[in-house]
Amino acid sequence: MALFNLAWYPAYFWDGRASTIEDQIFHPIREKNEMNLSSAEATNKINRNKTYIDLFEIAFPGQTIDSILISKAVAQFLRTLISNGSKYDRVLQGISKFSPNETEGFILANDQLKGDCLHCHTTDADALGTTHQFSNNGLDDVKNPENYLDKGRGKVTGKAEDNGKFIIPTLRNLAFTAPYMHDGRFKTLDEVLDFYSESVHHSSNIDSKMQYSRQGGVHLTGEEKMKLKQFLLTLTDSVFIQNPEFGKPLIKN
Repeated sequence: MALFNLAWYPAYFWDGRASTIEDQIFHPIREKNEMNLSSAEATNKINRNKTYIDLFEIAFPGQTIDSILISKAVAQFLRTLISNGSKYDRVLQGISKFSPNETEGFILANDQLKGDCLHCHTTDADALGTTHQFSNNGLDDVKNPENYLDKGRGKVTGKAEDNGKFIIPTLRNLAFTAPYMHDGRFKTLDEVLDFYSESVHHSSNIDSKMQYSRQGGVHLTGEEKMKLKQFLLTLTDSVFIQNPEFGKPLIKN
């Protein structure tokens, strides 16, 4: 899961149903396909664990452990997950350089006549790699906005024009975050590039920034896809992935 740089996000989940990190915490707890717990059950589990009791006393001295305090604790940890150690970051800082292929891939990403990625995935000196907007990128051939199987943002807003829209994800750490798209339909980054190149649908309420949708995509050559991929992989932050502070803690009952 792409859990990093969350402090700068205006909404959470693919459909933006949570407006704060604290609110987001409650969803997986209650979701039947995840933890399937009530807030009371989750709180009771924490209160039966001596390690957690001691840690909460250090972080929140004298306060009763309840669901609100639990959400604050998890949210504060999530805000520490900051990814800023990729090669892309070092290039921005002037302490590293792209290879020739990476440079050409960067140009392709920001060329409106080629990759045309820049409108949604901001990569020109933008550390987040997303506008954080909600978009329909032409995944499905749907003519009537009411026919989307997953209405995405529309399910939250109740507006038909938002059906089929999902939050634009970051480009960071793509090497670690497969599968791709809101439903995980693409298993590899190559499949994603193939989709944007020749498989885009000019669907109902498609984002106006998908300006090549009527021709099925941007039609990149094999060499262009290779160079674009090499640039995208410079956004891989191995320093973040290997940080022992984010590893599995040893919790004793």
